[in-house]
Amino acid sequence: MKTRLILSSLPAFLALSFLSAFAQRPNPHPGGMNPQPRNVTVQGFVRSAETDQPVDHVRVELHHFGGSGVNLSFTSATGEFNFPGASGGEYQIVIEQDGFEPVHQQIQVTDSISATGIVIFLHSLQGSAAKAPAGIISASRLGLPAKALKDFNLGIAELYENHNPEGSLPCFARVLEKAPTFYEAYHHTGVAYQKLHKGDEAEKALRKSIELSSGHFTESVITLASVLNDRQKFAEAETVSRQALSAVPANWAANFELSRALMGLQRPDEAEKSVQESLQANSEQPAAYLLLANIHMNRGDDASLIKDLDNFLRVDPGGPQSEKVKQLRAETMKNSAQAKAGNSSAPPK
Repeated sequence: MKTRLILSSLPAFLALSFLSAFAQRPNPHPGGMNPQPRNVTVQGFVRSAETDQPVDHVRVELHHFGGSGVNLSFTSATGEFNFPGASGGEYQIVIEQDGFEPVHQQIQVTDSISATGIVIFLHSLQGSAAKAPAGIISASRLGLPAKALKDFNLGIAELYENHNPEGSLPCFARVLEKAPTFYEAYHHTGVAYQKLHKGDEAEKALRKSIELSSGHFTESVITLASVLNDRQKFAEAETVSRQALSAVPANWAANFELSRALMGLQRPDEAEKSVQESLQANSEQPAAYLLLANIHMNRGDDASLIKDLDNFLRVDPGGPQSEKVKQLRAETMKNSAQAKAGNSSAPPK
C-alpha cells in the first residue's frame, strides 16, 4: 500500500530542509523561536576545556521544552553564541561537534531576566586527534588566510543570521578561491543550495565536503542524506544515513533522515523505529511527529495519530502547519467518536 501524506502542502515524505523549522538538523530558524519574541536573550561562550581558548563556528542548538522547536546559532570568532527573542521556560543547549564530547546543558529563563554569560567548555574526545586524517588540520579554519576567514564569517552570517542563502554563496566562493581544500565552505555552500531548492548543486557541494574531510565531517554526511531524501533518492539516503550513524550512533538528525528514507522505501515499521530513536535523543522535532502521524494514519491507529498531532502542536503551536494539523486532529476525533458510536449501537451477534 502506498503511504499517504497528511499535509499535501509538505514536500514528498517530509522533504524538509536540515536547518528549517521542520528539519533535521529537524529544522530550526535562527531567531524564529517564538512567534511573538520577548526582549529576553540566551547568550554565552564556547571554549576549549584543554586550552581555555574560544572555539568559533560551533553549531549550538537551543531546544525549548514545550515550545516551538529548535533554534540554531554558530559561535563567533570569540566563541559567542546568541539567541535573542526567547520566551520564559526551560531550555536545553545542545552541542554535537566532531572531535568533542557532546554537550546537553539545561537552563531556566524567565520572561524578564535574560540568561547571559553562559560558558560551555568543550572536552576533546580521547584519541580524536590521533584518529583525524592529516589533511583535515591543514584545511581547518586555523589555517585559513585572514581574508578567507573574514569571507567565511560573512557567509555564515548571511546564511544563518540574515536568512540569505543566495547572498552567502559569493562569500563561500571567495573562501574556496583562497582555500580550495576547506571542506566547511563546501558544506555551508551545500546548505545554502538546499535552502534554495537547488538539489544538484547542494549534492555536489556536500559530496565535495565529505571527500575533502575523508568523511569525518559528519554534518555534511547527514545533510547529504537530507538532500537525497528531498530528491526522493531514498535508497541512497538510507545508505548515507547509516554511514552517519556508524560515526555518531544515536544522533537524532541521522536517525530522522534514516526514517525519512525508510518511509520513502515503503518500510514504515523500520521508519517508525528510527524516528522513535530520533525522538529519544531530541523530543522537540515537529517533522518527526508528522512522520509518525503518517505511519499511524495509514495503519488506521487513530489513538496514536491524535497523540502524534498533540505532540506536534506542543512543540510547534504557532508554526505554518499548525492550523492544518489542528483541523486534521478535529476530523480524526470526530471520525473516531462516530466509529465508537456506531460500534456501540450495533446489535449483538
